[in-house]
Amino acid sequence: MKSLLFTICGRAGSKGLKSKNCLDLSALPLVLYSISVIDLFKKCSEYQVTIALNTDSEELRSIVENHYDVSIVPRKADIADDSSSKYEVIKDCYAYLVSQNQSFDFVIDLDITSPLRKLDDLINIVGTIADNDYDCVCSVVESRRNPYFNMVEKVGNSIRLVKPASYTARQQTPRVYDLNASMYAFTPKYLQEHGSIFEGNLGIVEMQDYCVLDIDSPQDYEWMEVIHKVLIEKDNGIKSVYSNISNLAKKGN
Repeated sequence: MKSLLFTICGRAGSKGLKSKNCLDLSALPLVLYSISVIDLFKKCSEYQVTIALNTDSEELRSIVENHYDVSIVPRKADIADDSSSKYEVIKDCYAYLVSQNQSFDFVIDLDITSPLRKLDDLINIVGTIADNDYDCVCSVVESRRNPYFNMVEKVGNSIRLVKPASYTARQQTPRVYDLNASMYAFTPKYLQEHGSIFEGNLGIVEMQDYCVLDIDSPQDYEWMEVIHKVLIEKDNGIKSVYSNISNLAKKGN
């Protein structure tokens, strides 16, 4: 049986929005949305699933441990500040569990502050990394702006297109995407040998455009609360993740 490691990474504190990883969404802990979609995946797949929480937050650790059986990976101080790379945290999480004689076929990271994921999204990224020759797969949404057409940068005292081109309509331009940071999938070999997601053969899975939103400021949080309340009434996939939180097994059960 193939094995998946799901990493959930959340440090204590935040400059943009205080303790954002410990917030509630629609009256339920934000972090449990990641665990809930993993739980739904586990129920319908043949993979052996391990969940690891990498954190230095006792509050976040308490929330997770009270709801599900997870491996706790202590966040190292040198990768716990604003400048720390998420990729380095994922690598450290993987290495910690390997040092405990665990092995995995793939590593999937779910971002706490991007809760608008559905089971289909998770199935899609696992299938894409498993069935193709990719080192890493990232979730994306199609960008509403295009650097070949309507994105500009300031150079000296002038403004110019980010990517100078002669297209006369946006429909003519190459498709571009926003990395929305909701999901990443890696092969273990790639995590062991490389220093960023852009050094290998990179694949993407596209999510619905509203999944561009994550929570990094008070305004983001306000919008997420509004959008989520609408989606749990209109989208069965979003509703399933929300409803499943109440079904999560307590630790030890």
